[in-house]
Amino acid sequence: MALYNLSAEQSVLGSILIEPESILVANQFNLCVNDFFHPQHQILYNCIKKMHDSGDAIDFVTLKHNLEKTDLLEKAGGVSYFTSLTSAVPTTKNIDYHIKILKELATKRNIYNLISDKAKTIKKMNGQDMIKLANEVKATVVVFTALGDGVTSALISFLRTLLFQLLALIFLPMVLGIEGVWLAVTAAEAGALCVTVLMFITKDKVFHYRKASC
Repeated sequence: MALYNLSAEQSVLGSILIEPESILVANQFNLCVNDFFHPQHQILYNCIKKMHDSGDAIDFVTLKHNLEKTDLLEKAGGVSYFTSLTSAVPTTKNIDYHIKILKELATKRNIYNLISDKAKTIKKMNGQDMIKLANEVKATVVVFTALGDGVTSALISFLRTLLFQLLALIFLPMVLGIEGVWLAVTAAEAGALCVTVLMFITKDKVFHYRKASC
């Protein structure tokens, strides 16, 4: 399962080129450049959005003109590519559904990247860093629910709120005294983060969530 949908991205861009007023629907959903996965689509949407915000007409001629002014025409795939986008549109009436697909996948990519970044730095974190991280960890349990894996989500919630805290309350005071009690919640959050990262690595091997090249 890849965290992007090429057809949906093409359909959204093609719909706007066919019916420029469709960008109003994109604005209603707060569609952003980074909601597109493919770089050429990010370039195209960014240019289209700037044209709309400036009150410029949106069509193939004006799009080509604006891309050429910023030397981005080739990076956007060239004229032949963005003119072909209209053929990828089954119907412009479904643009809102296609935008929802892009927003959902973009959210999942952001969550995946957040967890991946934390995995790289967790070994270097000190006590204060872990305290700051605690609140972020609470949000990570929604990752697997979003990815349709409620079992893993429930497991992490159980470990974080009950088992890890209980173990921390038992063993940390033996080593750190009263300070161990105050650090129990932070230790439980850190343990939950480690499990979350481990689960993500395992799930990545199964579902192939890593970004594919364009």
